[in-house]
Amino acid sequence: MSALFQFFLFLLTLNNLALLGMGRLRTLINLVTAQGILLGGLLLIHDHALLAVAVLLIKGGLLPWLLHRTRRQIGANPHIKPRLGFGLAVLTGLACLVFSLWLEGRLPMTPGLFPPLLLPAGLTTLFCGLLLVVGRATALSQVIGYLVAENGIFLLGIPLMTAGAVWFELTLLLDIFVAVFVMGIAINHISHTFESIDVGFHDLRD
Repeated sequence: MSALFQFFLFLLTLNNLALLGMGRLRTLINLVTAQGILLGGLLLIHDHALLAVAVLLIKGGLLPWLLHRTRRQIGANPHIKPRLGFGLAVLTGLACLVFSLWLEGRLPMTPGLFPPLLLPAGLTTLFCGLLLVVGRATALSQVIGYLVAENGIFLLGIPLMTAGAVWFELTLLLDIFVAVFVMGIAINHISHTFESIDVGFHDLRD
């Protein structure tokens, strides 16, 4: 079980670097979907079957569906160029990974609280999410970055889920914020569209 758990953490780390190196919005959404599925798998390995199902439904299903739906509704530019550039963004992600690995050996923690590599993977996911928020120019890509950062917080809380309820409720609240952000982007776009139609109608009347 430990080897499988660490393999999932390795895939999650590769997923983070891929997120920093991709410029297509649809690919970013697919990668964050895969991230939600990996989180569900980690919970299942950690004997949290009910939470795993909930995470798969929310992070692997509902939120990606909302993101794809909003992408189609607003006609978002499919190509997103990061402010840092793709190469520099990936190198920054690698630097965050190295820093997280270094920090794992320096932080005073209860022995056995975090399985090997869980802390670096969680911190790297959090840092990569923040890089996406800061380094991408469009609102939808920044929402994806927020979701990735929230996944990092969720990952760091897996060892604390002995009872399950409190930490999961906190992360579920953050997922609700993501859904509200996505719906806000869609509603804002629709309202601007109607305003443009209304202005054009009045210009025709004048």
